[in-house]
Amino acid sequence: MAFASGPSSLGFDAGASEVPRAFVRYIEDLVKALKSGHTARALNLYENGRREINAEHFSKKLWPTLEQVNAAVAASSGARLDRGFEAVYQTLWLKHVFMTDMITLPEKDTLSNLVRAWTSYSAFIEECVGPSPMAGYTLPPDWVYDVVNEFVYLFQRFHEERAARFHRRAEAAKSGSEAPAGFEADDALDAAAEGVWDPRAVLALLRRAVLTSGINEQLAAARTKGVRAALAEWRAPEVTQLAGTFALVCLVRVEAKLGDHAAAVEAARFLSPQSSGAFLRVTRAQLSLYSYLGFSLAMLGRFHDAARAISSVLLLVHRASPVLEDGARSSRFMKKTAEKMLALLALCDALSPGAPVDELVRAKATDRFGAKLTGIAAGGTEAEAAIADLFTAATPSFVDASWPPVAPAAEGASAGEQVFAVQSRIFLSAAQARAAELAGIRSLLRLYKTIDVPKLARLAGVTEDRARAGLVALKLHSWQAVASSADAADAASRPALTRAIRDSVHFVVGGEDGSMVASSEARVSEDATRELIRRTVALKRQIGAASPAGRA
Repeated sequence: MAFASGPSSLGFDAGASEVPRAFVRYIEDLVKALKSGHTARALNLYENGRREINAEHFSKKLWPTLEQVNAAVAASSGARLDRGFEAVYQTLWLKHVFMTDMITLPEKDTLSNLVRAWTSYSAFIEECVGPSPMAGYTLPPDWVYDVVNEFVYLFQRFHEERAARFHRRAEAAKSGSEAPAGFEADDALDAAAEGVWDPRAVLALLRRAVLTSGINEQLAAARTKGVRAALAEWRAPEVTQLAGTFALVCLVRVEAKLGDHAAAVEAARFLSPQSSGAFLRVTRAQLSLYSYLGFSLAMLGRFHDAARAISSVLLLVHRASPVLEDGARSSRFMKKTAEKMLALLALCDALSPGAPVDELVRAKATDRFGAKLTGIAAGGTEAEAAIADLFTAATPSFVDASWPPVAPAAEGASAGEQVFAVQSRIFLSAAQARAAELAGIRSLLRLYKTIDVPKLARLAGVTEDRARAGLVALKLHSWQAVASSADAADAASRPALTRAIRDSVHFVVGGEDGSMVASSEARVSEDATRELIRRTVALKRQIGAASPAGRA
């Protein structure tokens, strides 16, 4: 698993003759923490120690090669790094290249290191789920999640870099000029790039990790036996459990990024918001999973299910880390992901009114995207624009792994942006039809005081079942929680919520067979609801005062 070439070949001062003594001590401390099972110490070295050593010695330099580190550690303590730590070190080396802003590689070297990353990150995952996982090392959950998460990021980055290289050379050939520096032909590099980061190989590795870990069996057992019993019965080594669990998260993510939303939903079939937290153990993983799962559910037209799943997870995560609060001390990733999930929740809730969304989460979505929701309710071109805006705000980035890559539809457009355009057309077609369908039913209810369901369906251009479903959705939407202006003084801590009719159209479904709809347009606002309560309380007091006990 040694590197094919040393860092000096990339044009950097890698310190080939000397490895800083502080770095040798850092590696020795890291190995000791991982071998002894001190995960808190290992995590501190991984996060804070690595940041400090980079700032002091590697702000503009690559880390030493594995061979250099092995020689330095042997000279210091007589020890030699084993197979498990080799897999760890390779990913740490590449993390310094791609996950920090300290290194800027030449274009050609970026692609060559992405080719190298396939071997290193695949080896790490294979090592975690192998017969002797990580040679007995105990890695913190956050660390394992980072590596599997970076595996997907590098998969996407590779295809973006390779496509950009292809297009730059094609443009140069078309104009009869030479390719820009770093983009010139390199047969050896192009040949190496052909055999790595194939989507089928990426998916196969993630599925193998899921299968080896037994995570799906444990998730299924949690439904019948409970989470605690399922976790107690899980016999796989801990690092295998972690790698398999995070591979499942990233499997959903990759399927969604490739546009196979049915496969993404199928991969998550055993998951539930209530049990997933105990298995995932990393909040970022839980947010990432349900942001992609919710998006795939929405792309399949399952707006109700998407809203329910997103609401449940946002509420669970918010209790531990207030990601929904402005100014909250949460990571940038968590805030950004929560914002995307709120946009998707608002969109799905508008397209499938009455989804079981927590009132606090719904209030946050309404507060953030209220103008867009008003636009959807208005119908017509305003609704189309609002739906498109919310979809853009909620959409993840996509991967186009086709080769040769499709020519950009517009100058400067990436392959992922072209996939987004296709996905957008698919979603907007279904979403706008759904919004127009509900708006049409609502307009007919305003027009007719009484109308039977068959006629309503015929005039709306839908089946009777769709008409009934639309009536249920509108009825549920009309009676929802809203922030109470009477409690504005407490709004800074948490918006007070009350039930109120939010729609001017009131209707009931009656008749012996439930086929007759009686409708009336009556504006019943929160203020009117509060006034009714006030009068009821006043009447109760008058009755009490008029009674013998009251006069006494």
